[in-house]
Amino acid sequence: MEIIDLTHQNIEDIFWQAVCQGWGSGDVEKQQIPALPRYKTIPFGSGRFSVLDNYCTTPLNDKSAGFMTIWFEDIPVWTMSYGGRYPKRVIPFLKLALQSAIVRRDFVGCRGPFHFTHKDYPNLSYINNLSDHKRKFSNFSGQEIICENGLGVGYHDYWGMSLV
Repeated sequence: MEIIDLTHQNIEDIFWQAVCQGWGSGDVEKQQIPALPRYKTIPFGSGRFSVLDNYCTTPLNDKSAGFMTIWFEDIPVWTMSYGGRYPKRVIPFLKLALQSAIVRRDFVGCRGPFHFTHKDYPNLSYINNLSDHKRKFSNFSGQEIICENGLGVGYHDYWGMSLV
């Protein structure tokens, strides 16, 4: 197979297209994954690329996890994973933080910006601790935290890398 359209920039461009048209749009239909109970997926495709953005929650507690994979034809070329816990009351704020980075195409570990606050949530703040030595789209890791009145109430650890 000749791979002529595959560059790190092409992969990153597909990532931004997928998240902007996926959950970042605020109006996307999530699909169930029959082989993975309680997982939901948001598929995206463009040309020779396809993307699956998958996540799960549990009714047992406030933990969640997810992963995204980008394929070039049938070859996985990039992946990222995250997991942690957030109380349900901060999820709308978390979505605003993540969307703020997506709108600006600001890559901070595929999550939100380094710091985020919002007038509708005066007691909440979002902090993204992307590891200094892993700040590239091709190799990254970190932890995001939401604080309420200065105290951490939830987090997600995340990491990802290029597979090419």
